[in-house]
Amino acid sequence: MKKTLSLAAVLFAASLSLAATVSVTTPQVFNSPELSGAAPGLRAAIASRLFDPALEVSTSDSPASPPEWEIKTSITNIGGAFSIDAELARPDGSRAGERAFEMADSADKIMPALLKIAEKLKAKILEGEAGTGREPAARRPATPTGGRVTGIDLSAYKLEGQISGEVLSLIASDLDGDGQGELLALLRGGELALIETAPSFAEVWRKPLEISFDAACASAGDIDKDGKLELFVTGSREENVYTRGFRVDAMGVKEAGDEAWAFIRLGEHSSKGVILYGIPSIGGLDVLGPNLYQYNWDGVKFTRGEKIPTPDAVSPVNVEWLESSTGPKMLSLTDSAGRLRFYGEAMEKLYSSEDPYKGGRAYFVGNQSQNQLGFISAHIEVNTPAVSFGGLIYMHDNLESVRLTRSNDYENSSLVALRWDGVTLARVSESPKFSGFFTALALDGKAGRIFGSLVKTKGILIKGYNTQIISF
Repeated sequence: MKKTLSLAAVLFAASLSLAATVSVTTPQVFNSPELSGAAPGLRAAIASRLFDPALEVSTSDSPASPPEWEIKTSITNIGGAFSIDAELARPDGSRAGERAFEMADSADKIMPALLKIAEKLKAKILEGEAGTGREPAARRPATPTGGRVTGIDLSAYKLEGQISGEVLSLIASDLDGDGQGELLALLRGGELALIETAPSFAEVWRKPLEISFDAACASAGDIDKDGKLELFVTGSREENVYTRGFRVDAMGVKEAGDEAWAFIRLGEHSSKGVILYGIPSIGGLDVLGPNLYQYNWDGVKFTRGEKIPTPDAVSPVNVEWLESSTGPKMLSLTDSAGRLRFYGEAMEKLYSSEDPYKGGRAYFVGNQSQNQLGFISAHIEVNTPAVSFGGLIYMHDNLESVRLTRSNDYENSSLVALRWDGVTLARVSESPKFSGFFTALALDGKAGRIFGSLVKTKGILIKGYNTQIISF
């Protein structure tokens, strides 16, 4: 794929080649038992402040690759005041560590002091790495060994690059067949962008989609088995939900068919393989109907097929088939209140969460949205899909809803890995917290990497958005 890179893109690509691996250890706490329990969170806070294109940061006790730098921190309670001391060193002892020190006169001032130290050490790392030209240590996905499920190390991440606008969906693909995957990004406003991440990060093209509704989410795959990619974009207009199909290649997007009055997605069924499934739109305040169906597409028109039964009387807002640590694919359903449910192949219920799961949000106009503040009228939320790899399920976990994160720029977003073993659902790992909110994930199964779109808010009265692409 030939293209001309801007000077900014060239400089950004050059900065990635200088990436250094940094390990953040859990802070040691002395004379303050009540603070000891917060040490893992403080560790994640330090890691979040090291976020930079030139750094790969790990909060794992056993990082996937040996770190080049290590940050050790201690917090000591001295008569109600706190002494915070941090050391930056090479783990192999090849260089004496830099140190940073701050005092906090109360417990609630520890966090600001700790983040100030992290900024100082980040500057020292970047200063020490300047001009080295060393490539970052290769990141390898962990693979199941000896019956254990390990998955992808969420403590090691990389900022691939940034594009303007608000990405709503991410899709991993290889449109030009060169063996190096690209990302398709659906942006608010009804645009589709093709992004390359290798050998360097670049936005190849951005095209407007011919749709009559406000785009909210997208899925893609080869539904007709012709070796080409089909893209299905869903959104809302005047309390109705619509989906339209497109064909996509390395050169751009082509209109492919009529709009359907339904929320339709592509997914991989446990026994039928790649299918289209969806929920009819009924208009009005309820927006979507209560039942899930398989859909057919002839390249132009969508037709509703057989009903896919869901035992509970809930509105199946988000549906996907995921592989669990027990092996077979299961139906994962998120209802309109955000509760997560799992069903087996015979549609027997395996699990139902008590609390809502806060993933990325795509809003349809309607009347079925809830969050921690209570009922919000005239909207329906759709959790963007999780991905499964190595027996684990990966979801983004925004601690506030999109409606709150757009008011401020919170450090509240992370990725979590969940393990369903047929009996319990357990959170087994979590990435550092990021500033902004994750809206979508995409799995590059061949490379064993997960890409996330992290939306950042800019401006106060007039809001603007950029999206950082993070890989794990």
